[in-house]
Amino acid sequence: VDKQSAAQRTAVSLGVSTARQLVEAQAAGTASVGKGRSPVLQRLTGRQLVDFIESAIDNEQSLQIEHKKPSETRATIRRIDPHELEMRGGSYYLRAFCHTRQEERDFRLTNIQGVALSDE
Repeated sequence: VDKQSAAQRTAVSLGVSTARQLVEAQAAGTASVGKGRSPVLQRLTGRQLVDFIESAIDNEQSLQIEHKKPSETRATIRRIDPHELEMRGGSYYLRAFCHTRQEERDFRLTNIQGVALSDE
């Protein structure tokens, strides 16, 4: 059974890569970077970001994110192990283990400016 959303079907019909295809390409190594180099962070928003994160959760893959709180002037790069997405107050939040803080954290998806599969 094909579980494509309307947005994914539209993206395919327009010849645009979906977030799941980007994840699969990275996992297959076609979008990989050399050892010791940081992965290229993709600027995904909305459904593409949700699909990318859901795929990482399903495949138990770590992510590297660029995260910036509105109250801060600079973004931080963090390696996380995503566990679940939830909707709270009309916004998506990602519960993940943050390797920077060494604890479970909640990240609001609108504060994630870039995302990539972690090569660590």
